[in-house]
Amino acid sequence: MLFVHVVDVNDEAPRFNESNYFLSVAENLPSGTEVGRLVVFDKDLSPYDRHTFKLDVTSELRQLFSIDSLTGVIHTRRTLDRETTDSYQLTAVVTGTSATSMHRVLKTELVLLLFQITPTDVVKYQF
Repeated sequence: MLFVHVVDVNDEAPRFNESNYFLSVAENLPSGTEVGRLVVFDKDLSPYDRHTFKLDVTSELRQLFSIDSLTGVIHTRRTLDRETTDSYQLTAVVTGTSATSMHRVLKTELVLLLFQITPTDVVKYQF
């Protein structure tokens, strides 16, 4: 009798669950506020289902936003002011990595993040 055991390899790239993210963020929130969370799916089994996140942005935007490389949580680095800029466009990248460097690294397509800054003092009219 012959037994064949098929093992997984790092052959699937992680994929974002959305092709674009549209997020509203209130202005004047304190630095360090969580403003988004990216979610990915990877068909590979452990240990090949590991991945890291990064923002592919200008140095100016890097001063305003950060991403946790392991969780995909996006935070502000500064207070955002709608009167200065009312929206931001960022690009995020997720890279699939394996537990060992002997296996290839796979990179997904980029995902677009659009942040719309909303006023915190919206006046509601009553009639």
